[in-house]
Amino acid sequence: MMSDSDIRERLGPLVDPTLDPDQIPRRPPHGLIAALVVLVLCLFGGSIALLLHYQRTAPHQPDPPSGHVYRITDTRHTIFLTKKQHYIAYAALATPILATIAVALFATRRRKPAPIEPT
Repeated sequence: MMSDSDIRERLGPLVDPTLDPDQIPRRPPHGLIAALVVLVLCLFGGSIALLLHYQRTAPHQPDPPSGHVYRITDTRHTIFLTKKQHYIAYAALATPILATIAVALFATRRRKPAPIEPT
């Protein structure tokens, strides 16, 4: 009959594979996700402020000598912007949407567990 020490020698070190920290998928830290959400909210606020600024300052009729010929409209207002302002306005619309999608993808991504190498 084998003694306990002989059995331990034959089995080797006992390691619980469920407690291996390399195999547990990790989520991003909650503080980082909260900071990214605050950044997205700031982008939304900045883009709304920019569009409201353009609405107050841009002419409501096209003005070809000044270059205000690119029309932006919503349900109540029509304004005319220069070419540069037109690109900036559409970037202000797209940036918060893309940032929201990026934060959502970052928050839901999962890391693949590291493969177990035989020893």
